This record gives sequence, structure tokens and C-alpha cells, in this order.
Amino acid sequence: MSMIEVKAMTAPETAAFLRQQLGPIVAWDDWLSDRRRGRGDPLADFDLQPCASLKSRCRRPVYAIKDIVEFIRSVRRRHPTAQPGIKPSVLTIKLDSEDCRSWRMRPPTPACAAA
Repeated sequence: MSMIEVKAMTAPETAAFLRQQLGPIVAWDDWLSDRRRGRGDPLADFDLQPCASLKSRCRRPVYAIKDIVEFIRSVRRRHPTAQPGIKPSVLTIKLDSEDCRSWRMRPPTPACAAA
């Protein structure tokens, strides 16, 4: 068995880095979780999968930096609008401050206008 050192990032760090580099084209933490389970749409020709898991209280996936970089290049080739510096879209909505129910139980709220 030969051991090699690989630079890697945890799943939350990977999701934050993808958002920084590609913008909010998807919810990156959810997308990574879906891809680990074999669900979700592939966004690029290169499928980003964990290279290992960290041993702690439960197994945590880690992603190799070289794989993350290749994935970012592949996404940018397929989706030219995915670029760093994309600002998140902010909605203005109306909420009933007297309604103390959970957000799941409240009726859907339409967006008023982009801020």
C-alpha cells in the first residue's frame, strides 16, 4: 500500500468555495449531498465526488482540491454565466408578523419585487 498526500476540503468548505467561484446557480451544499447519494442533475462533464471521508463522530466526506478545480472549469465551460462575483438575488416579501406558525404551515408568500 502506498500512501500519498492530497489537499482536500470538507463538504461545507467545498460548498462555500463553489458558491464563491460559480455563484448561486444551485444550493451547493444540497447539490453536493444529492450527488453523493446518486441524485440530482450533473452540472458539468466532470462529476464531483468525495475522495475520502474523515473519521470523527460520524464519517464526513472530503473533496480533493484538484477535483474541485476540474469541476469548476467544467461547469464554466457548460454554463458561461457561472462566474465569480455573481450577487445573490434578494427578494422583497410580505410576512404576517402576527402569524406564529412555522414557515411550513404558513400559506405561500408571493414575491413583491426584486430589491
